[in-house]
Amino acid sequence: MALSQFFILSSKGDKLVYKDYRHDVPKFSDEIFFGKYKFWDGGLHQAPPGECPPFFCEQGINFCFVRRRQLFFVVTTRENASPSTTVEILLGIVKLIRDFLGVLSEESVRRNFTLIYELMDEIMDLGIPQEMRTDRLRPYILHAVAGGTDEGGESLYDRLLHAHVGGEVDSKKGAAAAVSVLRNDDGSKNEIYVDLIERLNAVFAADGRIVKVDVDGSLMVKSFLAGDPTVYVTLNDNLVVSENNAQERQQQMPLSGSAPVDSIAFHEDTDHTHFDRQKLIIARPPVGETTMLSYRSTSPSIHLPFHLIQSLEVVSELRAELYVRLRADLPASVAALCTSITVPLPSTTVTASADFGGGAADQSFEYREGVNEFTWSIPSFAGGTERICKIGFSTSAPLSATDRTRVGPISMFFEIPHQGVTGVTVQSLRVEGRDGNDKPKKWIRVSTQASAYTFRTH
Repeated sequence: MALSQFFILSSKGDKLVYKDYRHDVPKFSDEIFFGKYKFWDGGLHQAPPGECPPFFCEQGINFCFVRRRQLFFVVTTRENASPSTTVEILLGIVKLIRDFLGVLSEESVRRNFTLIYELMDEIMDLGIPQEMRTDRLRPYILHAVAGGTDEGGESLYDRLLHAHVGGEVDSKKGAAAAVSVLRNDDGSKNEIYVDLIERLNAVFAADGRIVKVDVDGSLMVKSFLAGDPTVYVTLNDNLVVSENNAQERQQQMPLSGSAPVDSIAFHEDTDHTHFDRQKLIIARPPVGETTMLSYRSTSPSIHLPFHLIQSLEVVSELRAELYVRLRADLPASVAALCTSITVPLPSTTVTASADFGGGAADQSFEYREGVNEFTWSIPSFAGGTERICKIGFSTSAPLSATDRTRVGPISMFFEIPHQGVTGVTVQSLRVEGRDGNDKPKKWIRVSTQASAYTFRTH
């Protein structure tokens, strides 16, 4: 499979990087892409209006894109390419650019566009991927990364998910995670970051019952270690891997104090022969980012951080109010960040308002008229507290029973630093086999992210 073009666009559609490999697609394809993305009309029923899908065909050009930090990373091809293969290549390119730049932001891309062009020349030849590994590409990249990496360009993931385990590992402060692999050539950086990320999926019935819950977790290592050291990562010894089928796992209660998971998949370059007895993973991670293992859990013991109560009241023929009470079942020392609650409203809605009650200074709302969605935003949601929102909306036609069923389902997004939901933790992190006596800096961070957290309303 050969790709025709690769380009990076800003949130306003400005072309920051453009690479044409096969010259079989018009040079203004970025304008075609951005116009279609901005004014997606739901053609061919691929996705609802206003929600452009990651793959689409326009004027005979197949587009595939991902969005990171308000940047669009796009590839085009004339071929009938496999979507899974195309997105795998594109995500690999994004990872390489992040490894070499240290952080993805519009400013860092503008400052380092010559480095990105050099990198793209090494990654692909005539649109065919050649090499996608950071450690193998690094010797051939001659441009230095531009200095003064901005903290503001960091992702929320890099800025806020700073936790530590034990006395041997320090917590992360500042922007140390936003480091380019090129900055380690002189040995000035000798650090390793281990991130345990759990992505939570949950569905609640209208009466609050749990319909479905599962977690996809990953242990990610970002290495800037000098030399070729061996890294030893030990997980908690009460981790239990179940071999039963899904139905049996749902029926059985986990052992008290255990952290059960359904399955674990290890990176092919890791040594996990000691995992069953000691929960030990041994690896020599390459420079850059690597996922050492991934796991999945559907255990009944998964901790659900948010619970919601809602009720809909019809005030008049043309007006209704939705009452929402949200509780954070988290320790008082923990706060969820960037929490947003999205509520679909009937297609006849013309206006929407919100009443947050007392202490609403840090909350806001937005009503997107084109897609009839109400979004309630809470920048920081402390554990053990409740938030209340009364959503009032007016319609252009009398509310029918069908209209009332179109309120919801309610979906949430949030990120919780310092907190997991399955009980899986990193017990220790050890680096051995290096020359010299200096000790590398080690960072361990844990976080939970909402992947799909949904409350049905009827």
